[in-house]
Amino acid sequence: MRLSHARRAPMIAALAAALALLALPCTAQQGVGERGTFVVRRHGQPAATERWERLAGRLHSVIDVPGEATVDWSATTGADGSFSRFDVNSAFHGPHTEGKREIVQATVVGGRTVMRRWNDALVPMAWNDTFATGPNPVLAIPQSTLTVELLLMRARARGGSSATIPFLQPTGPAEAEVRWVGDSADVRMPDGTRMVLAVDARGHVLGGRITGRDGGTIERAGQATRSPASAAAGPAGPPAEPDRERSRTPSETGSFVHHPRRGDAYTERYARWSDRIEAETQSPLVRMVEIAELAGDGTLRRFRSWSYPPGATRFDGWSEVSRAAAGQARARRWRPATGTRDTARALAPAALPIRLGSGALLDQVLRHARRAGGAAVEVPVVESGGETHVIEVRWSDAAHAVLTWDGQEMARVQVDARGRLLSADEVYAGSRIERVDG
Repeated sequence: MRLSHARRAPMIAALAAALALLALPCTAQQGVGERGTFVVRRHGQPAATERWERLAGRLHSVIDVPGEATVDWSATTGADGSFSRFDVNSAFHGPHTEGKREIVQATVVGGRTVMRRWNDALVPMAWNDTFATGPNPVLAIPQSTLTVELLLMRARARGGSSATIPFLQPTGPAEAEVRWVGDSADVRMPDGTRMVLAVDARGHVLGGRITGRDGGTIERAGQATRSPASAAAGPAGPPAEPDRERSRTPSETGSFVHHPRRGDAYTERYARWSDRIEAETQSPLVRMVEIAELAGDGTLRRFRSWSYPPGATRFDGWSEVSRAAAGQARARRWRPATGTRDTARALAPAALPIRLGSGALLDQVLRHARRAGGAAVEVPVVESGGETHVIEVRWSDAAHAVLTWDGQEMARVQVDARGRLLSADEVYAGSRIERVDG
């Protein structure tokens, strides 16, 4: 069944929130950084404003294109300007795209870059791609003068009066031509854009003009300001690492294999107690650890989630939702650039923890629905960021059910005699989850 765009929008928004949790870049916690602004003008009016910060091992930028989009991107970078990971979160503001979003995540694994993209700007979709980029690719983000500096850094390191620089952008690999004329760089992009830029001795863009498809000027709005790493790292230190249950033997352990519509399969392992679920998901892009603490009836007490870049031992994203006063929850998120943010949320009395794509948490919803009885059961659920939804479980027979998420078809599932999840075909993502043991 193919859902219309209007019917899929709330489901896609929730998928975006889940992906956004994964898209939290690692921030260096030492060194001195810089902050600054670039302004692109066309016909004398600001066409794009980029506010950026540069810290040892990290770049972060927010690009505002009036009437079109806001692009928030971050990258973990090396001394040569290459990236090991980048995350781009775009929110569109056009007359036909208001409220639409695109999220792109890319991670370098050996000589390949694995890219995961989600987009509902035209037709809702999510997919993975893998590109042969070499071990030290350079990044270019549309409308970002800061990433043009990365291209110039690579070109200058190669020497000579000209260079062809391969780079990766959110749509895939491309190449730029860079020619040096004195203290200026003539940069030609594959879409026909040409920039003639004044560059200082450190390779910083001072300003310039744009010709080709879109004309205009680029100006550096004031000099970059020096800022301590502690200011960029946010107002609070990171939360603690996951507090795994060590003193009790779980009542059940098991594994699910996830088969995305595109890309490699990956595994989710879980352990259950009467009052707790611990799950760890290892995908090519991120490792996630989730701990759900449950009340006596299996509903939410507290739900926390940690995300780790591939191969990392330190998490770079965390979120928590916990039941507070009657009908309320406290939601908290931490990321290196902003510290911890707290939000109060409304919460249904019997809400269960959920993350779209988690077999272990979907399994808890199905067990709860089986215990409740009836041919159709509505289960209130809450994501780790505090967003609440309703999953309806409609049984077609004892072993099969169709699930809806806020009224939209979510998945078709098969369960065993105890109501445990055996498999799920996720309609919204075109993926499949299968139990492999436990």
